[in-house]
Amino acid sequence: MAPGSWWNYDNGTNLFSFEWVQIPHKTIETNEDDCVTVKTSEIVLPKTSFGLIYGDFIVESHDGFFHYTRLVGAIGVTQDWSMPIDYYLLKYKYETIGALDSIVIYDEVYHDILVTQQFWEWYESGAAGGPIDKKINFFAKNVGLVYQEVYWSYIGEWQEKSLTNYHISPY
Repeated sequence: MAPGSWWNYDNGTNLFSFEWVQIPHKTIETNEDDCVTVKTSEIVLPKTSFGLIYGDFIVESHDGFFHYTRLVGAIGVTQDWSMPIDYYLLKYKYETIGALDSIVIYDEVYHDILVTQQFWEWYESGAAGGPIDKKINFFAKNVGLVYQEVYWSYIGEWQEKSLTNYHISPY
């Protein structure tokens, strides 16, 4: 995700890595006497068109503490969280569901593919469940997202995008 990197997709979307940014990163440490200390350090991360990237995560840092959403992980890795938004509860689930030796997109062969899926479910306050959106991602090693299928419950259809061109800048 080095600045200057970019990815173009056949649905017209483009992803970019703009610049390195320095942001505060807070951690909470507890010693053997249960004394809590908040430590702040500066960390440099790539800023992209879809957020700040820290390892395998998109991070938000409005309060100096990192809030992580996983991009990709080893097979079997999962992440669940929920968050209240107005009168709703958003439940999120991520999992890496498999690997492929290769995938062909527009006659280009990409190798070492990890397949992930994500779910978002919106619950109205006091309701038993809500609409579920789903995203399936295919990530190629040393390239990034090469193919994606998304189900949007509010329109009731699947949409897809495939990588058409990309450039990975050196660090």
